[in-house]
Amino acid sequence: MSWGVHSEVGRLRTVMVHRPGLEHRRLTPANMADLLFDDVIWVDKA
Repeated sequence: MSWGVHSEVGRLRTVMVHRPGLEHRRLTPANMADLLFDDVIWVDKA
């Protein structure tokens, strides 16, 4: 498997990472579609 990000407009040069917090704990299966998430993360394991 080859890891990477491919784009039609250019090369990705920087990635911003955010640790899971209260905002992710408020994400539930009931509201994830409204908030444009594909899945709910397990905050304690993230």
